[in-house]
Amino acid sequence: MGAHVLPLAILHTGAAGPARREYPERTRPEHSVAVVDRSARCLPMTVGTGYRCTLMIGHRTPEPHESVPQRVVDSVRAAAWGGVVLPRTRVSDYVVFPVVEIDTQVWEERVAGGHGPEPDRSTLGIWESWTTALGASPPRPAVSIAGFVSTAAKPTDALNALDSLAGYGAGLWLTSGVRGPTTWTLSEFDLAEIYVVREQSDDLDVLVEGRRGPVATARRMASLRHKEELLFGWALATGYSPANAGSTTSMR
Repeated sequence: MGAHVLPLAILHTGAAGPARREYPERTRPEHSVAVVDRSARCLPMTVGTGYRCTLMIGHRTPEPHESVPQRVVDSVRAAAWGGVVLPRTRVSDYVVFPVVEIDTQVWEERVAGGHGPEPDRSTLGIWESWTTALGASPPRPAVSIAGFVSTAAKPTDALNALDSLAGYGAGLWLTSGVRGPTTWTLSEFDLAEIYVVREQSDDLDVLVEGRRGPVATARRMASLRHKEELLFGWALATGYSPANAGSTTSMR
């Protein structure tokens, strides 16, 4: 994974609300997505209430052939999930296919207004705790997480990944093979409220109906907004758009 330095605009915290981040064309990597905050160096301004920051972020350029396998899309349909399946990526150290629901209005407003994906956790923490008393509202999330699909060969790997991400969305394990999962394996996924869909020939069978959305104890926090912003960037980088946002069909 390479690294790229992006000069960020002033981050105001005054009554006028959060300032828009400006990404000069010459420094914005085309079709890239921020995936991790490496470090942020911020110096207080001599005038005003903000800071000028240089944020080091990692990014990678998606390969032209990256897409979502049809069997993954079909498994999401079989589970009757809404949303759009994005190409496989790493979320919190787990390789999964994210499924997101796109807010068309917010997406178009943010793209038109230059409010791209925001990877800075500190900024997102401020946004998530924003009140009307602080002024104009910060950008809203362009995508929300419906869940994640794992195609791991080992059930323990799938269970570990999807259970670890349960605070952010639902989980679905797509499995194939002649024998299929054991009764014990299915009971483990049932206990964790994770969907199990088995692919066999041209058929897909839902063996376990799991939970919709995150676990009941989950609360909206900056960490969730961080995932949403990264997946907003991933959707942009891999060629998705709000077109047919309610479907589970690839929108490339």
